[in-house]
This record gives sequence, structure tokens and C-alpha cells, in this order.
Amino acid sequence: MASFSEPFEETLRRFSSRPDVAGVVVLSTSPPKHSAATDDSTPSATPAPGRALDAGPSPDSLLDTSDHITREGTRYWIVHSTLPGELRLRYATLFFELVGLASSAITSADPTDELAFMRVRTAKWEFLIATENEYVLIVLQSQSTPKKG
Repeated sequence: MASFSEPFEETLRRFSSRPDVAGVVVLSTSPPKHSAATDDSTPSATPAPGRALDAGPSPDSLLDTSDHITREGTRYWIVHSTLPGELRLRYATLFFELVGLASSAITSADPTDELAFMRVRTAKWEFLIATENEYVLIVLQSQSTPKKG
């Protein structure tokens, strides 16, 4: 989808090649270079580098008809994904909201700090989420159960 630096491309390849990784999604405030479709009716505002995403409306209201999420006039494009279309949008939208809530909580507690990484574990899955400048990396991996014995 997008063209990244070689170290980042290598990181994506390593994640994607792991047998426990079910998918990788990368969000960006910059549209992918191949995207010719832009809607000029929605203004595009890019947050300052290092600014974390903040909380907003319900995830379903953020879903768009293309591979981006729009909130408060700002678009976050899905610039890379190994998940199929609807699933890609669903995970991107839900974790976009979670990153916003976590970022708000962190900056409320300490305005000089910002969210860099978080891990969310469920009974079935583990989600690894990293934020940096204009990017959000979401890795979905299966939850391995330690063998007893």
C-alpha cells in the first residue's frame, strides 16, 4: 500500500511473518501516495508531530466508505494492512478510539507525556499498538496459552 523506510518495512515483514500474527494495520494522517480519491468537502488538519489521537464519537460513526477514518475534520488513512477490507476498517476504527482515550488520560495526568505504546490482552487476542508522529501501528496476534505441565 504505502512506501515506508526500509527499517519500518523490515519491521512490518517480521510482524507479518510470525505465525501468531493475524494482521497488521498502519494508520497515517498522510494519505497513501496511490490514493487519487480525496473529498475536498472535508478539511484535512494534521496534528503536530508527536500529538496523540484524542477521544471522539462512537466507532461506527467514524467508518468511512474508503480506507480512512474521519473525525473532527481530520482523516487518518489506512496506509498498510494485511487484514481484509471490513475487518481492517473495524479494527482501525476501534483502536483509533482506544488510542484517543488512552492518550487523553496520559496527557491529563502529565501534560508533558504522550502515549508511545500499549498492549491490550483478551482471552483470545493480544493487540500491540504503537504511536509515533503521524503513524499508528496496530498488530493483532493470537493469544498463546502456556502449556501446563
